[in-house]
Amino acid sequence: MAERDINTSTVALIGFIGALIVFAIIVLLQVVYFRWVSAREARDRQVPPSEWSRVRTEQEARLSVPVPPQGNEAGSLPISAAMDAVIKDLRAGKPIREVSGQATGATSPPTANSAGGTAPNDAKAPAVPAHPAQDATEGPALPGGN
Repeated sequence: MAERDINTSTVALIGFIGALIVFAIIVLLQVVYFRWVSAREARDRQVPPSEWSRVRTEQEARLSVPVPPQGNEAGSLPISAAMDAVIKDLRAGKPIREVSGQATGATSPPTANSAGGTAPNDAKAPAVPAHPAQDATEGPALPGGN
């Protein structure tokens, strides 16, 4: 029966070496994969192709050319001219709703103050508080007194 006995120490050694080899293969595959991904991302971050540059130039040209109104469609202004027009209207004292193009009968979005108050666009700057600021050593005030 001595010939049929299993040498457990040899089997354990082979199993341990096999597990180490499988682990090393997995780590190697991860290293190869992450290098491939980083090389691909670096390639994608390079200067855009000439097609992208052409499309961007075409879009910028379209944005800078005024389009007169046609029928029921509104016209367009170049971005710089539109910004200048908005600043001019605000300096002239027009309300923000009128300058922004919102209809005068349009409902405003709900405000945080449900008891009434002004809309964010019509809000004024907050008044300076009458009490001095808290000392930094006191910490924040807690609800309920303490």
